[in-house]
Amino acid sequence: LHYTGEALVPHKDLLHRTLEACFALARQSGCLGIGEGASQMVSVLLGALVAYYPVDQYRAVGAVDGCPGKPEEWVCDPASLEAQGAAIAWHMPSPQEVVFAEELLEAHMERPIREIQQECGGGTGEDGGTGGSAEAAGGGGKERKEQARVWLLQMEGALGARSSIRDFAGGPAAEGGDAASTPRGEYALVGQAGVLVGAAGLRERAAHALHLLVAQQVHSADAESLLLLMHVIDDLLSCGRREYTDWQQSYQAWRSDAALLTQPKVSMEPPAGLSDAMEISGAADSESEWRPRTARPRWLVVERAFLTMLWRASQAAYFRDIPRRDAKEAGEAYLTLFQDVLMLSQHKYKAVRQVAPPVLSRCFKRYPQLPATVLPPLLRALNGQSETGKQHDDSEEAVLGACTVLSGRVMCRHTMRVTEALKALLLALLGSAHHNTIKAQGAIVDLFTVISRRFSRMAAERSDEASAAVAATRKVIMEMLAAPASTSMHWRYTLMANILLLFFLRPRGRESPEDATALATHALQQAQAPLASVRPLGCTMLALLLKAPFKPLTTPTPSASSSRPTWRPRVLFAEATEEELANRSSSTEAALSAARAVLLQQGAGGEVLKEMMSMLALDHSQVGASGAGSARGSMGGTLGLGSRMLKLICNAREWPRGRQVATEAAQFWPLHVKIFKQLARAAPAEVMVQLRAPLEAACRSEERPQQCIAAE
Repeated sequence: LHYTGEALVPHKDLLHRTLEACFALARQSGCLGIGEGASQMVSVLLGALVAYYPVDQYRAVGAVDGCPGKPEEWVCDPASLEAQGAAIAWHMPSPQEVVFAEELLEAHMERPIREIQQECGGGTGEDGGTGGSAEAAGGGGKERKEQARVWLLQMEGALGARSSIRDFAGGPAAEGGDAASTPRGEYALVGQAGVLVGAAGLRERAAHALHLLVAQQVHSADAESLLLLMHVIDDLLSCGRREYTDWQQSYQAWRSDAALLTQPKVSMEPPAGLSDAMEISGAADSESEWRPRTARPRWLVVERAFLTMLWRASQAAYFRDIPRRDAKEAGEAYLTLFQDVLMLSQHKYKAVRQVAPPVLSRCFKRYPQLPATVLPPLLRALNGQSETGKQHDDSEEAVLGACTVLSGRVMCRHTMRVTEALKALLLALLGSAHHNTIKAQGAIVDLFTVISRRFSRMAAERSDEASAAVAATRKVIMEMLAAPASTSMHWRYTLMANILLLFFLRPRGRESPEDATALATHALQQAQAPLASVRPLGCTMLALLLKAPFKPLTTPTPSASSSRPTWRPRVLFAEATEEELANRSSSTEAALSAARAVLLQQGAGGEVLKEMMSMLALDHSQVGASGAGSARGSMGGTLGLGSRMLKLICNAREWPRGRQVATEAAQFWPLHVKIFKQLARAAPAEVMVQLRAPLEAACRSEERPQQCIAAE
């Protein structure tokens, strides 16, 4: 039945009866395979009737009758086909084909919609559900379940007309189909893969019917029906999805064929047919007009033209607002079904939760306003709060679905662009500690990892409002970290909070003196924390705070005898004024004063640096565990992360600049060296007094970790 076109019209009565018998048999027997076969048949029939496609793709070019051994002539592009008398013949649907397609849509789209509205118009999911309550009702519940499956299969087959079915109100294919009736700037034939069929508002009525089915099936235990429902919703909301899928699969096959059936650019004379065309158009006045081009068989060029048309049709609904830059909002029917998909993304069945996020992603790409509307309910599912903020919901399925949607590319891009959204997301992450299941905590950690990889400092310094939101977020995080021991966070959330503080840190003296003092005190405390994964974060934060600000650039005056151009090094923050540089110096001095104050708290007892040395020595505990220079263990991997983070943020070279044997063997950490260097610059006398006794003890020790920290 593929690409049969007008030859189907004389047999439409037989085809109607065949389809009705198949769907009736699927309803009676409960065999899903029969219904799927009939649904695919409806899809193929509609594609053959209303779609544009080449009908002479494999016609030979230049072959002579009676000479089967002569090879056909190859062509360069679709434009040269007409010059060689081999133009593409496209299937243009006739009025009889359009009538047949309308009859198929009436039988397998309009009629199921009316039946769904009659059957489920008053259902709320608890009254007419087909899950456990329906199964307890006996045969009636089973019949309703099979009937619902047949409705969905019929609608799935009818949606095989693809973008030929009129789009939702405001879409490129919703008002008209010919170029004469299309306003200037809108899509006409380019961007359509077939003639428009179906009544106006067909997709809106189908969306309402599917919304009723979702309300009926949401509490069902029938996972197959829910998955089928999700596929139909995807085809209805994502106009052009099937065209894009076909193009994606066929284009890979086309590239494989083209790699083997493409003539290289070695011809210095144009082919015979193209030469005649150049003479007719007057482009062959000189030999310089010709450039060697690749040549391929005609069927391969025709297939590429067809695939290009499919790609244009798949993108028409997504790029319709780009020329005018005034993106329209989604209609009520679209938003209603979209909210149903959002609800199903947090369903109890994993298979349903996995199908929903791609559908939401395609909806986000079509309507960029939607991510802002779905963020609040997703964050409420993450932190377990209701709209009033009082009740807590520890549903594992809700947090799993919310984390999957929030980790998508479109949602991550939205949170990185809108600072308030980023602030709300980070606070919801830190407030999700009440989820105590392994799967929920694993999803939360995965979401935090995705956000960490996509975080950009530009998102936190875009404007004054962004800086204020970042400051408020950091204040909340500092208050959470300063909580008493009885209400302190889990170590995993302590680690996440310190990572966020490090992300929001403005190095090289760009913090205010008050913030620099608080952060330096906190960083010095974290550097001697018992949690191994937090220590490198505290060391990195302290190294960034105590690092001296950049000096202003001075342009040297070139000498008269020198003709060499003046070289200016690339230095960050070179555009800073003298006042800004003075503020940065005061910020660094405030951080140094805070570190000095912490060192002086214990007096001459040396408790701070002694505790710090003992904790940092634990980072070398894997050294020598299984021989000299053993492989780096988990502690080394954690410290390697901190060292790489310092190198990336500070734009610093690795030190020492020599043989890297000790560094690679986890025996020497440059991050520790930088910390002791900065502390010695802050308070040299106090550091000398406090480090003398523990350093002498570490030098006399025979333990390898103590020797490593002594060397650092």
